[in-house]
Amino acid sequence: MQNNSFDVDAIIKNLKRSSFSGKIKEQDLKKVEKVSGDASSRQYFRIKTKSKNYILCLDKSYEGPSNNNHFRKVQEVLKHNGISVPELYKTNLDPNMILEQDLGDQTLRSLLAEKNSDQDEFLIYKSCLDILMMIHQIDPQKYQGEAFTKLFFDHIKLMEEVNFTIEHFLRGFLGAKLTQRDIDILQKYFLQISHLLANGPFVLTHRDFHSKNIMCYERELFVIDFQDIRMGLPHYDLVSILEDCYYQVRRENVNKLKKYYFDNFIVANNLKGKSDFEKLYDYMTIQRTFKAIGSFSFVFMKKGDPRFLKYIGFGMEKIKEKLSRYPELEILKKNLFKYYYGN
Repeated sequence: MQNNSFDVDAIIKNLKRSSFSGKIKEQDLKKVEKVSGDASSRQYFRIKTKSKNYILCLDKSYEGPSNNNHFRKVQEVLKHNGISVPELYKTNLDPNMILEQDLGDQTLRSLLAEKNSDQDEFLIYKSCLDILMMIHQIDPQKYQGEAFTKLFFDHIKLMEEVNFTIEHFLRGFLGAKLTQRDIDILQKYFLQISHLLANGPFVLTHRDFHSKNIMCYERELFVIDFQDIRMGLPHYDLVSILEDCYYQVRRENVNKLKKYYFDNFIVANNLKGKSDFEKLYDYMTIQRTFKAIGSFSFVFMKKGDPRFLKYIGFGMEKIKEKLSRYPELEILKKNLFKYYYGN
């Protein structure tokens, strides 16, 4: 059973006694509501007052005020570079608590649910790719002192994500009795994939750029959940949005959108690896989707939240389709799917 419990009284008490009181007057505070998030460890609450609403992000993955300082700095960098992000209110934030602008409830995914035509979908996603290219154009040399320019999607980080999924999806969710030989095979081939993906060229990546982290507010697209940005292959974000487990983009539009991004970013910036674009895209889809499945499994196994289980099947079939394109990955496909279909 999903655990929706949270201590409203404790949150209100914290708001009243904290520096938030400069923004939220005790007598104005009306209600605190839990807001549905994605598969991350963060929790979100809508703070309702007599005059306006706010979103409170509760992030316990990091401790101390440095976490909030990092969040604020990333927001400032994105905003300075023309990307629409929620406003952060200038208060001395308590550790693990971030008060930000309420952008409503319409995500990119819910916006797409209202659209029927291929052209509508294409134009909406084209706007998302325009935002993505603005993020990827940010010059990391201007922010050399910031933590996010020193963090990389290198093969070590990519393999951490792979091993996370082996543990929480294969062993945990599926209950697979993996032999050491099977683990060695999975790690061997995913390491080959990771080495290719860690070869650059690197840009500043959002890291979680998908249809639930793009909000539609007052007819404008806003980017949220940006605090985990790091340097990585541009394909990481491109795959996140076009091969999203939460929403299946029409295949014709995926091909058109890939070409749009390729022409307007890869070619326009004369990035190396142009000839490998499709292979890098497919390999990244395999790694990125496998990582997402691990997160979905973790949220269910450790937190009792079943909301994301419905995306696992779609993700696994996507991985199988990509693996089938590459004879050199046939052994990985056989070893991975014998447990998926056998459990």
